[in-house]
Amino acid sequence: MTTKRITEEIRLSHWAQVVRERIEQGISIKDYCESQGIKRHKYFYWQRKLREAACKEIEPKIQEANPEEKQGKLVPQGWALCGLPEAEPATEPITIEIGKFSIKTGAAVNKATLEAICRVLMTVC
Repeated sequence: MTTKRITEEIRLSHWAQVVRERIEQGISIKDYCESQGIKRHKYFYWQRKLREAACKEIEPKIQEANPEEKQGKLVPQGWALCGLPEAEPATEPITIEIGKFSIKTGAAVNKATLEAICRVLMTVC
């Protein structure tokens, strides 16, 4: 791993903590940035970088996974895999809440897409 990559990882880790702290405090980005002396454009820049890093991490896994293997590969560490057996598709809408975000889907939701969305939301919550 190069020095540049290590530096980027450290910065991403720091900004992930900053974003989590702001969400935990439940205040607006404007108010948080003012209280911490952070310029808003810098906050948004790093928030975007965090999202891009999360997408880079999961995109190859989605592309290479076979349908039979997807469940085991894309479950984030510390999460439990839940769901209905393939033989019994859901007939009711599904609601998933992660932090302040709420995802509502129909019964015919694409599992890979839903898993990707959940992973991205976890990085900002």
